[in-house]
Amino acid sequence: MIDRETFNISSIAESDIERELSNFADAPFVLDGVRYASAESFWQAIKLPEGSVEREMIARAPGRVAKQVSRCLGDIDHVTYRGKRYEVGTEDYQALMYRALEAKFDQNPHARALLLSTGSAEITHELHHRDGSLIPDSKTLPAKVFTGFLKSLRERYAGSGRSGRTV
Repeated sequence: MIDRETFNISSIAESDIERELSNFADAPFVLDGVRYASAESFWQAIKLPEGSVEREMIARAPGRVAKQVSRCLGDIDHVTYRGKRYEVGTEDYQALMYRALEAKFDQNPHARALLLSTGSAEITHELHHRDGSLIPDSKTLPAKVFTGFLKSLRERYAGSGRSGRTV
């Protein structure tokens, strides 16, 4: 366990642990039979039409590439996943995001071990521009929801005795 009070999870964070726990980390997983390169690849891929070549390409792309490509889409108000429409920002949409994070940590013992290494420390997700100013919170998956998911998964793994070892 790492002795710190707070971990600010971000792809540009100061520590390796914080970067490795971010959605951009290379932590491939399979969800409902589809392989995603990272949690970010999942978030961005589901913005594209189901069955499209573009969606498949984004699912396999590293998180940073997936994010860059999806910026061309602009704001979206819904996604379709496995034939079901999800309104962005709703509890159903957020539950879908939880499933992706759960798959990431279930299938990546290293990422799970890093999550467990945070112990009972606070987990935050505060992003800043290069000038130090705060980036507005996400409307699709607010920081409080995202960090709540990470804490919930951490509690689940700690309670089950699952470590970073492959089981």
